[in-house]
Amino acid sequence: MISLSKRKGNKKIIERREDIILPLCKGREVLDVGCAGYSADFEKPGELHERIASVAWKVIGVDCDEKNIKRLRSRGYNVVLGNAENIHLEKKFDVIVAGEVIEHVNNQGLFLENMRRHLRDDGVLVISTPNAYYATFCTKGLFGLKVKMSPGHIIWHNGETLAELAKRFGFKIKNLYYVRHVDKPKSLKGRIFLNLCRMLLPPRVNALILVAILKKKI
Repeated sequence: MISLSKRKGNKKIIERREDIILPLCKGREVLDVGCAGYSADFEKPGELHERIASVAWKVIGVDCDEKNIKRLRSRGYNVVLGNAENIHLEKKFDVIVAGEVIEHVNNQGLFLENMRRHLRDDGVLVISTPNAYYATFCTKGLFGLKVKMSPGHIIWHNGETLAELAKRFGFKIKNLYYVRHVDKPKSLKGRIFLNLCRMLLPPRVNALILVAILKKKI
């Protein structure tokens, strides 16, 4: 059974999503959904998949990006071209990782139902997604400024909407983490401002990414 033990110190805030994802994948059979995709701000295509493959017992990747699937295959990775809403792999996994996927899919319900079919009863589904409450997004919206979105996003979530969505499709959130994913400024003033924000703002608005750990409701 996969351990979801509490982290030392502040249990809610982490610096990188890999800090949660990689320990869960270590020694496990993993399905990496969206394996060839990436966020251009902090990752190369397929970088998370490569890190998962370095710690997992077995890993299969799924993505609809044909170009990057071919690139990963050429490097020896076991990856499949397909749509996560309807792909059928005829097996179940200990861990399913969906890194920055749910905000792209056409039908979130079909996606979660299909992930549930591929997940073992004691397994975990790991969803990471942009945080709708992130202070930068809210501030820009307040002043009528354009919020930069990655190509293909159709929705943003917060912890509450993720919990409701999970409940509707047979899951429950066991842990929710707030991921900063922000490089430290080079200037002293920038670093001071960033540290003040981190001290004064609550986690729900101080994080760019949410990572939710879901379990099946049996």
